[in-house]
Amino acid sequence: EHTLLETVLPYLRDLRDQVKETVCFGVLGDRKGIFIEQAQGLHAFCFVLTPGKPFELHCSAPGKAIMAYLPDAVRDRYLSYMEFTRYNERTISSIPAYLEELEKVCRLGYALDNEEELNGVICIAAPILNYTGYPCGSIWISGPKDRLSGEALRIFADSIMKVAQSISRELGYSKVKK
Repeated sequence: EHTLLETVLPYLRDLRDQVKETVCFGVLGDRKGIFIEQAQGLHAFCFVLTPGKPFELHCSAPGKAIMAYLPDAVRDRYLSYMEFTRYNERTISSIPAYLEELEKVCRLGYALDNEEELNGVICIAAPILNYTGYPCGSIWISGPKDRLSGEALRIFADSIMKVAQSISRELGYSKVKK
């Protein structure tokens, strides 16, 4: 049986080779997201995460990418656990603002962490959807904002969405089923 991680890994490496930044994969845990694996960036300075480490859903790009595509009942359950810890003035700290952000994610097809947790750090994420259209994970890029802004951000967002769509297709997702 092909695991989700086995499906995702080659894509992580390909995307990393393309964008040169650290590319990560994570899933939804009981109350937060859980970081699973990464393909380390090729720059002298890059992010390295520890597998199994939880991540916040309100201020992380993968958290938003997954939450935006969850069925309402499941999303509401996660919302009820969320504490909206404030890391800086950019952190989303209320449910209405968060739901507005999730709508934007659905519209754009990708999520951003625009220095909402760590100053100077940008993350761009897209959801991985399984054959039922359920967001079974997310892939994302993390890097310093001087490398992930303006035109680069648009190009990287496009790359990450394409890769997430390829993984989703491999998992049997097709837009028709929605």
